[in-house]
Amino acid sequence: MYPFQRAAKRSRLSDMEFLDFVQIIIGGFLLGFVVTLSFYYHPLDRLRRGLYNARIDHLRSELRRPRGDGGRYLRMTALKLGPSAVPLITEHLESRRDRYYLAGRDLDVDVLLDIVGLDAVADLVSQMNNSCPIIIDGLVRRFGGAAIPALHRLYTDRRPDVRKCVVLGLDQVGDEGGVACLIEAARDSDAHVRLEAVAGLARKLARAPAFVESALIVFAENLQHENPMVRAKAISGISQVQKIAPASIRSAIPLLSNLLNDPTAPTRRETAAVLAEVGEPALDELIMACRNDDAEVGRVALNGIARIGMPARGAFPVVLEDLTHDSAALRSASVDVLRAIGAMDDPIVIDTAIDRLDNETDFNVAEKLAVALTGVQRATEAIEKCRQRRASHEREQAEREQAERGIEAGEGGGSRDDSERTDPCHLGPEHHYEGIMGGY
Repeated sequence: MYPFQRAAKRSRLSDMEFLDFVQIIIGGFLLGFVVTLSFYYHPLDRLRRGLYNARIDHLRSELRRPRGDGGRYLRMTALKLGPSAVPLITEHLESRRDRYYLAGRDLDVDVLLDIVGLDAVADLVSQMNNSCPIIIDGLVRRFGGAAIPALHRLYTDRRPDVRKCVVLGLDQVGDEGGVACLIEAARDSDAHVRLEAVAGLARKLARAPAFVESALIVFAENLQHENPMVRAKAISGISQVQKIAPASIRSAIPLLSNLLNDPTAPTRRETAAVLAEVGEPALDELIMACRNDDAEVGRVALNGIARIGMPARGAFPVVLEDLTHDSAALRSASVDVLRAIGAMDDPIVIDTAIDRLDNETDFNVAEKLAVALTGVQRATEAIEKCRQRRASHEREQAEREQAERGIEAGEGGGSRDDSERTDPCHLGPEHHYEGIMGGY
């Protein structure tokens, strides 16, 4: 055979092999198509799809009706459906306007969490709007401390209301693992999130003493926040630090002193209360607070100085200024401080106290001054005048009350009951006065 004849034969064979290959491919494709159609229209497959649709319809009906059976059938159906039940349950929770109060809400959330699991809760919440609070609440209620990693992931949500719910959930978990996230949340850009974080951190600090130093830094940062409520919560947090680790509080005293002139009264008063708890290390700040325009701040500061006692004796010049203040409460606290720091033996203090006793209009303050000046010879005349002035006042008051009772008795057609005349509570002003001022 010639060479060109052998080449032509090989070419014909190659064409035949190619045609056979194409036929095989087409046949396989057709066979697969037929097999797929047979499975799709197979009676068992139709039965499975019918069962699936029946479970979907049953789950819809279970979600709409009351949970009289404790939700047993709802749970069974949802767990059989698996991830396919998640869209139905989430749609149901989102559409319920009274979702926060209806019985069955917790059951729906529990079933949803059983299907989704802890790892996928963050993805679930990211797709929800109205039901985020109840999902986070159910997460904490159902898993407790085990939910902390999931709450950490949820805190990365861009929505402030979700982060706020996360902070509230961390506050409910009695575990130190949540404190680290609360410290992070105490620096949140949203004031409401920061407020709840600082408040929760202050409450949990007693159970997490290892975080005292870190928490103190965060509280000190929030003392300068523009929101007065955040500042107030930061002050409460520093007060907790003072109870747990008093030695570490000194670094925050300069920042606290700046808040004594805060524009909001509760912040000023809470600051003064914390400084009073600090005690002697904050004596200079307490002395400065005694001159505050807010009388309540001054009163709290004076009480703090009184608790310090003798080491605060050098503060008596400032205390004497408050002895002539318009506020009776401040004058009363000043007398307590002068006695507590042992300054009543100073001639300047005695002269000022006697002068104040001569002009005192509040009898409770006058009584304190008289007790403080007992034993001072040159104060005897002032004490006697004070006794006479109070006796005269009480006598006039008793006469007015008696006249009023007489008028009422005349209008009612009756007279004063004889039992009142013998009742010790209705004795004359001279008896009442001797009981109060008899020690003078």
